[in-house]
Amino acid sequence: MDSLVAEFTQILKKDEDGEAVKATGTLIISSIKTKKEAKKFIGLKQGDKVSFNPAKALGSDELAANLLQIEDKGSAAIKSDFEMEVTLVQNLEMAEMNQDLFDKIYGEGIITSEEELRTKVKSDLEEMFIQDTERKFINDATEYVINKLDLQLPDAFLMRWLEMQSEELTAERVREEYENYSKGTKWQLIENKIAKDNDLKVEREEVVAKTKELITGQMAQYGQNVDDEELNGIAERVLGNEEEAKRVSDQIFEQKLKNYFFTAFKIQEKEVSFDEFKKLATK
Repeated sequence: MDSLVAEFTQILKKDEDGEAVKATGTLIISSIKTKKEAKKFIGLKQGDKVSFNPAKALGSDELAANLLQIEDKGSAAIKSDFEMEVTLVQNLEMAEMNQDLFDKIYGEGIITSEEELRTKVKSDLEEMFIQDTERKFINDATEYVINKLDLQLPDAFLMRWLEMQSEELTAERVREEYENYSKGTKWQLIENKIAKDNDLKVEREEVVAKTKELITGQMAQYGQNVDDEELNGIAERVLGNEEEAKRVSDQIFEQKLKNYFFTAFKIQEKEVSFDEFKKLATK
């Protein structure tokens, strides 16, 4: 199975302003939906370039967003054409099922047999699907609340204000992107109200504890353990970075918001196949 590590650069249309999206990612050729499209990439070598539409090639806006590292799932850039320049060609082959493989995946001595490996992989996949299911639930709940409350914003004023924020933001571009901005603004107002009414706040102690948990988990993947003093030092250095501290704080708040939604909504569980879930998750 070949994969291509590449630089991706958005191809802007003549009437598009702003800076092109650029990203580094890995494209797995077998993930491309059609053989006709996949032929573009077979035989490429380092330095070769090819233009394509990631969303169409992968058959999913979400997969394209992940490849291009675009966090805003509503970004128009996801559906754009991109030029891809190959920086590395990787040929992946099936590994032999032995202790060396087990140690490389989970750390030395953690898995000692194929049976244990299958059990662990099954457990990890179940956890992943639980997270994906919860993410889908939160997205649906958020959409429902926004539509249900139907908040009215001063649209004309906000569009004019956005246009004034940058010379690159033309009136046409503001109109094209305003729906996503409006939805994000409405949700921010709703989220702030929910947090205030339900006392959803993040304390410093929680951020420190979560940071230690993340560090411990990451080091355990490599079979490493640290004592409390060293862990405290690493956590302090990590939280010295404002962006990292905010990222951890946001994770904690999102979990609290998720817990609130689980109690606020009546949830009806439904079992679906993997393919059905993929369709639901990419809507």
